[in-house]
Amino acid sequence: MNSLFAQNDDLLNAIGIDLETMVDDYVSETFLASQFSQDVSDLPGLFCPSESDSGHIHVLESERLAEIALIDRDRSLELQGSYLNNFAGSLLEDDGIFYKWRSNTGLGWNLFRDGLIAKKQRVKQKQLEWEAEKSIEDERVRKESYQDLYAGILYAFNQKKVEVIEDRLRILSQLYHVVHRLFYLRFVHWEEVLDVMSKKTETQLFLKNYRTYLSSVQLDSTVKNQELLELPVFDLVYENIDRQGLDTSAQYNAMQSRVKAVEHQFHWSKDISLNANMRYSYFQGGAGANYGQRDFVTGGVTFAMPLSFRKQEREQYKRAKVDRIKADYQQYYDGVNNEVLNKYYEFQYALKQYVNFYYKKERLGVWIKRAIRKRNLSDPDYSPKMVVDKLDELFSVDLELLDIQQKMYLHALKIFQSINADDILPLIEIKDYNLFNNQFAGDRIILCPHKDFENLELNYLVELLRYNDIKEVMIETNGDLDLYLKYAELLDYLQSEQMSVRLSFSLSDSSSTDLSSLQVAWSMALTPLLHVDLTSIRSSDLEPILSGISQLIEADQRTLDVSISLPAHYISGAVENLRNFTSINLLPEIAGAASAVTSALTILKEKGITNLRPIIDPSASRTRFEMDTYVEELLEHLGIQQVCIANVGGLLNLEAKTISWHEERGF
Repeated sequence: MNSLFAQNDDLLNAIGIDLETMVDDYVSETFLASQFSQDVSDLPGLFCPSESDSGHIHVLESERLAEIALIDRDRSLELQGSYLNNFAGSLLEDDGIFYKWRSNTGLGWNLFRDGLIAKKQRVKQKQLEWEAEKSIEDERVRKESYQDLYAGILYAFNQKKVEVIEDRLRILSQLYHVVHRLFYLRFVHWEEVLDVMSKKTETQLFLKNYRTYLSSVQLDSTVKNQELLELPVFDLVYENIDRQGLDTSAQYNAMQSRVKAVEHQFHWSKDISLNANMRYSYFQGGAGANYGQRDFVTGGVTFAMPLSFRKQEREQYKRAKVDRIKADYQQYYDGVNNEVLNKYYEFQYALKQYVNFYYKKERLGVWIKRAIRKRNLSDPDYSPKMVVDKLDELFSVDLELLDIQQKMYLHALKIFQSINADDILPLIEIKDYNLFNNQFAGDRIILCPHKDFENLELNYLVELLRYNDIKEVMIETNGDLDLYLKYAELLDYLQSEQMSVRLSFSLSDSSSTDLSSLQVAWSMALTPLLHVDLTSIRSSDLEPILSGISQLIEADQRTLDVSISLPAHYISGAVENLRNFTSINLLPEIAGAASAVTSALTILKEKGITNLRPIIDPSASRTRFEMDTYVEELLEHLGIQQVCIANVGGLLNLEAKTISWHEERGF
């Protein structure tokens, strides 16, 4: 029995290791990645047509021009001839035969109906019909270009979908291996195994279909081989689209040409017949003729015209034909206009769907982050199996997002094609819904004094920084070896995250005159990211200190990235030594006094120094809500996006107050 328990324990431990490996492998590359690209460099290639193949239109043009030239060069001259023979014997006794045979030859010239003048009208009609046909052919070429762009967008998104499906298939394959073993340990029911198996099979079919499409679709090699970056999400600027207007010039030109062609089709010369001829005739006398042979030359004109021109009916027919041509164009115009409106509203609906699914993804991400915090803090409620399930759901949402974004691109393509947009960038507005999803106002950095760094467990500190969305932490070690090793461990802990770690040094009035200790401390820094804190100095003249630090920066053989914190009221016109610092944190003399910070910012910006941040002391606020509200108002007032929090301990105290209040109220 003991061996059975040991075997099951080993199997459960192996399952736990597999689940934790899956969590570590997939968490960082899913919800932590930026969702919204701002790069528009790939959009013109996706939406704007390249040079199209005009070979077909050249062949058609050659045929039509050859037909017109053939008609135009016809002068309506005819070579005419006839021969007639009389046979001996007659049905009537008294019928005399005056000639045995006769022949004639000559030239005929048809001038009006189907003749020279009418053909001139036919040439003009054919030319106009060709202009109309050419306009329609140009429209057909544009539609072919649209189809190529449509296929190119499908190809681009299907490539992205394959990447997501491959990731999901990997995690489902690993998850199936896990739940199958969990079933034999009776941790899950067989229905859960079947559920994972169903998802895996469905994903395999998806992957097969998309791969078949990518390998089989007929596209130009340049389209297939292009390296696309992350495609941005955008909204349409309908005012600019409406201002540019529909491009129905091809259909309008065709309509105009057809209307003019009708005039030539109903030209009066087609109803009148006028033929001129000149003929040579020869007669061979017959038995009853009093001559042996005779010949002569004749010339003449024949003319014919209808007794009624049916003028009213012709005009009605012509007007009806013109009205139909114009009505066809108007119907086409209204149809395109309605289609653009429909596509715009379909685009907006798809964008709304995208936003809904994006925030669904964000909720999954928040859940996973909370679960990872539980793991790092050894919370007994943590379950790696639930994290993996959420990761699978996250991949499914990613696939939905790509599918919706593809629909948006195809709707936009139809609109851009309808207005024949050569430059789409004025017609779109790049969106970043991450901007509306930040828990706290501004990008936040924080100073961790050596006492706070010493008292806090490393994993607890890291989770506190993550929870507060800290972008950069400045660590003080005060030369303590244990804290220095802890700083090194923190660097390893955060190396895969988007959080910077600076080694910070505080200077006081006594230490500011001798900077040799600062030089020694810098030499031990594990990265070029450093920070100097001058907020404790009471001296009214910081220039000698700043000058000495600047000389240290310039003398160091490494390329240092040094930030500085100093009192805002010390800033004056002499700020040249601040140019060596990558960022400047300004502490007001009185907590909450924005005027000193504002004045200092103005002075520094005039000198071209712009990477500035106000320092906020958490202990000056009674509650976390009060501090965050003040930060939001201050950043808006100053017109900047970054803020420095003075110390980790003060922020932790505000969190403790909130938790204590929550426990008392039990809301």
